[in-house]
Amino acid sequence: MAKKRTRKAIMDTASELFHKQGYNATGINQIIDESGVAKSTLYQHFRSKEDICLCYLNETDERWKVKFTSFYEISDDPRELILMSFDFLKEWLIGDNYRGCVFLNIISELADANKKVSKAVLEHKTWLRKFFQEEAAKLTGVPASFGDVVFILFEGALIESQVHRDTHLVDCARETVSKMMG
Repeated sequence: MAKKRTRKAIMDTASELFHKQGYNATGINQIIDESGVAKSTLYQHFRSKEDICLCYLNETDERWKVKFTSFYEISDDPRELILMSFDFLKEWLIGDNYRGCVFLNIISELADANKKVSKAVLEHKTWLRKFFQEEAAKLTGVPASFGDVVFILFEGALIESQVHRDTHLVDCARETVSKMMG
């Protein structure tokens, strides 16, 4: 049980630091100091900062998907689900103080330098893109590429809301998608 608490302390600390100050600005020694574990203890749980980052991305992915898909319980109408995804985004951005997308923030720091991290980011974004593609495919009267258009609008609204620290563009993207669906 102590092993789980130690791992959790490391991950809680690393997650907060990665999220607030970024991957590159967070060092192993800072994670060790702020989590209160010995260096050898950290390395018993994680071989590298990359391993900590991968765990952070995987845990974030799991939590995000649970929250994102929670509105499936409200409706099974694809039009409503697509529009509710923008409502979810707006609520999430406000609750997260406009820090933006964890996955995009990490990948922007690492680019292609880290294949494992790039793969984790791509898997998360592919899941979201597939969600929009599958829901859009259930609609009639929209082009086959509509799911990708929704994905692009969603991602663009996410990024610009971080930049502007406002959800107005999420509302604009939602309204555009609604008009496109008819």
